[in-house]
Amino acid sequence: MITYKILWPELPNIKVPVLHRVDYDYTDNLVEWRRQSLKEWEIRRWCEANCRAAYYFHPGWTNEKFIEFEDDQDAVFFSLRWI
Repeated sequence: MITYKILWPELPNIKVPVLHRVDYDYTDNLVEWRRQSLKEWEIRRWCEANCRAAYYFHPGWTNEKFIEFEDDQDAVFFSLRWI
């Protein structure tokens, strides 16, 4: 289920989905980054096959590895599988 919130009370018809952030790794050196690239590829394929709603991966310049999910259930299933 996607949870929505209203950011502007004067515009009650505009709702924004609440994003659920799930951290799955952290990389601070090049060797770890190379090892993680295969895992990231597998995670992307898993998300394409199993997520019902939109999801957003971490920016490429950060050392933190996380995904933000719009759907509550997608976030829970991802956590159960990859954490």
